[in-house]
Amino acid sequence: MMDAAGKLDNIFSALSHQSAVLEDKIERLRKANQQIGHNQKTFLRDSAHLVKPGLADDWTGKRANGFQKERKSALKQMKKQLTTTLDSYQESILFEIGKLELEKGALLATAAMAHEAGNVLKKGEEAEEALTHRLQTIERRLF
Repeated sequence: MMDAAGKLDNIFSALSHQSAVLEDKIERLRKANQQIGHNQKTFLRDSAHLVKPGLADDWTGKRANGFQKERKSALKQMKKQLTTTLDSYQESILFEIGKLELEKGALLATAAMAHEAGNVLKKGEEAEEALTHRLQTIERRLF
């Protein structure tokens, strides 16, 4: 019975550690995603300044119009590329967060099984076989 109690302690320790690791990863990814969104909004807001200042009075005519057109076109292309790249990156981050949330759910299910095993342990030696089976199932899921 003591061996089972020791295994159960190890399982709870592993669950706690793995849960903390997952929470840390999720939190870091959420912060990164927020920062990317903030930077993207800042760029889009401030990008209008890239086509300023306007051209001087002596810059007129066909050449000036062509330059201004190219400058605006470059800004439009830069915005499109940046937005597409960052949106794709944010989608990847959200996908990874989703995967980690699924892992977290599996850990919660495993924790519930461990608590059940703890209840079985309290019931005594007559339940030792059921406990051993439950612990082996949990260990397979964790390790």
